[in-house]
This record gives sequence, structure tokens and C-alpha cells, in this order.
Amino acid sequence: MFHSDDPVAGRMMAVSKALSGGPVYLSDNPKKFAADLIKPLAFSTGELITVMAPGAPLPESLFIDPLDEPKPFRAIAPLPNQAAAVVVYNLTEPERTVTGYVAPEDYRQATVMAQPGNEHWQASEGLILYDWYEKRAIPLSTRYSFEMAKLSSATVCSSCAPCAMDGL
Repeated sequence: MFHSDDPVAGRMMAVSKALSGGPVYLSDNPKKFAADLIKPLAFSTGELITVMAPGAPLPESLFIDPLDEPKPFRAIAPLPNQAAAVVVYNLTEPERTVTGYVAPEDYRQATVMAQPGNEHWQASEGLILYDWYEKRAIPLSTRYSFEMAKLSSATVCSSCAPCAMDGL
């Protein structure tokens, strides 16, 4: 549950809920819904975008204190068609610049919460990173880094197959 109209955390909470694998509830007044944050949670047909398994922290984020350490908190969730959604947060308090990143080896962790087993996906040649906020795609052959100056999130999709989010 989150307030889509929250000016500080609305966008980050929308992304978090989408990657959680659980239901998404809005708790703000319907007259104040932030459509630009709510519409990306569903396809234009009305079908909800769902992950194949709950999102999970990437290994280096398991033992950090994202509020106190100047490091990004990163999580990943598997999507259909062997695509994966990665979210990177700057949660530092007080706010400090952190360097966020996505790397080809992150893709292997996408299915860590999948059942019945933990079969890791293998990144093949042609891994593509789509920066959802920037609306651009680039080959992901090495680490892709970016600066995150304040409390913020970056959302990317990496895929070896046709994008699961083409309907957006």
C-alpha cells in the first residue's frame, strides 16, 4: 500500500510494489492519484504487470545499511520471456550521492526467489539493458554505472529475449 501522490517516495514506492510480487494498493484519495505512477503498473489492456517471483536484494545489498552507507540498494525480479527488472535505490540519510549500477552478472540472480528451485538464468550474448526512466536501450556487456544524487530510484530491465514490457 502506498500514496501515489507522495512527492518524495511515490515513484519509489510504485516501483517497489510492482517488483514485490504482491498486490498493489493505493491509499491516497482517488482525486489525488498520480496517474503517471499508476499507469505503468498495468498494460494498456488492463492486465497487471506481474513478476514471476518476488523481487530480492542482489547479493551485495544483503549486508549493507542503505541509510547510513553511501552505497546503492539493488534488487531484482524475474519477468516473463527471461527478462528481469532491476531497481536501484539511493536511500542515504542524510542524502549523499551514490553510484548506482547494473551488471551482466546481476541477470543470474533474477530467479533466486523462484520456485521450485533456484535455477540461475544464464546471460547469453546480446543482453540488453532498458532504462525505463530514460526510455533508452543499450547493450549490457559490462557494468552500466550512473550517479544518484539524492533519495531516488532507477529502474532498468535487462533481457536476453523480447521485452516483457513491450505493451507499455
